[in-house]
Amino acid sequence: MKKKQTIGVVAISLNEEKDMHGFLEHLSSWIDEIVIVDSGSTDKTLQILKNSEFNIKILNSNLKKAKGYAGLRNLGIKACGTDWIINMDIDERITIDLQEEILRSIKETQKNGFRYRRLNYFLHRPMKAGGWNTWNNPQLAKKNAHYFEGALHEKCIIEGGNEKTGQLQNKMLHLNDESYFERLDKSFRYCNLEAEELFKKKVKIHGYQLFFYPILEFVKIYIYKKGIIDGIPGLIAAMHSSGAVFRKLALTWDNQNKIERKKLERLTIICSRNDLNEKP
Repeated sequence: MKKKQTIGVVAISLNEEKDMHGFLEHLSSWIDEIVIVDSGSTDKTLQILKNSEFNIKILNSNLKKAKGYAGLRNLGIKACGTDWIINMDIDERITIDLQEEILRSIKETQKNGFRYRRLNYFLHRPMKAGGWNTWNNPQLAKKNAHYFEGALHEKCIIEGGNEKTGQLQNKMLHLNDESYFERLDKSFRYCNLEAEELFKKKVKIHGYQLFFYPILEFVKIYIYKKGIIDGIPGLIAAMHSSGAVFRKLALTWDNQNKIERKKLERLTIICSRNDLNEKP
């Protein structure tokens, strides 16, 4: 008799008290182990995890220490003791149909991992287009046959590549943000990280980029990727993406052209003296 394949979940958390109860409850009946890598929660996230009756391993790290999101996920993978791992976000939910397909697929397979699609929500509504519909990543994999790379936009690498990666048919639900305010808060954080990467790579920012790149982003999302069919949420999403591109570039420009406060104070003193010495 073949050994039953165990399955675990690895997820990163940061101030997830609103989503954590639902996340744990929808996994509790069929997942063998959950590993949460917390990156500095200051709300009730850790309290919820510690009071849970479920089998949860809690790790503590941060982006700097782990060298990015990939490092955080790899810490969780290393700590998880199951045969298979689903790498998730706290705002994701596995439907009953996807759950059944996952359990069937890992029973007897030569694959090292499986791709699946997500139904992404934005402003509490499922999005049909605008790039929200193209996500199809291999987040389900054997423990010792995958890892993540990429400091910001992490990518799952499956041992054996596409040949060893299967495709699931059912979708996971990605509920995303509870409010647009929360989306903005995350966006500012991501834009800052992206700007830091551009600064490290010494990518020079020019004025035309600040003007044209946000426009191109809007056209790509709203027209080319048909975000227009999602109505007002599609319009807001396209404008939001356009604004995020501008913020990332503006932050990078600011880092590259920053004038230190002490130097600025000296300049203002010089300017003030020149003003006083000017004859009327």
